[in-house]
Amino acid sequence: MECLAIMVYFFLFFFLFFLGSFLFKSIDINECDLGTSNCHIDANCTNIPGSYECTCKPGYYGDGVNCYICHEDQYSFNETICLSCPQNSKSELGSSSILDCKCTSFNHYPDFSTSTCLLCPLGFLLDEDSNTCQSNLFFLFLTFLIYEIRTQIINQINK
Repeated sequence: MECLAIMVYFFLFFFLFFLGSFLFKSIDINECDLGTSNCHIDANCTNIPGSYECTCKPGYYGDGVNCYICHEDQYSFNETICLSCPQNSKSELGSSSILDCKCTSFNHYPDFSTSTCLLCPLGFLLDEDSNTCQSNLFFLFLTFLIYEIRTQIINQINK
């Protein structure tokens, strides 16, 4: 009888041990929802099984535990570093994309491949919302008129 009791205890112990470890493994505590993560206030918390991940919000950079805002004339890149806007362009504090960089010279658009601001071609006017040069008939006519007047003046001077 004693042998049977030992076998029952042995069976119950292993059954409860394996059942318990299975149950406790499958329970995930969401530190993000509980507010127990150590993510920065300017970071997003993502729950993953058994843990969590912190990533800085757009416009900020860092490791997620420490996040710092990008200064004016900078933008955050992959939320890990801040990069400077192209030459002769500005952005607001906490910009999250290079598309937030706006050229400061009239009718110039940011060329991200060269990190500079380029003048829109003749007859085109900058669309500030899209940062692209758009065909503009009035501007084309005005450009043509100025060119013709300039040519007339040069011809008069050369006579």
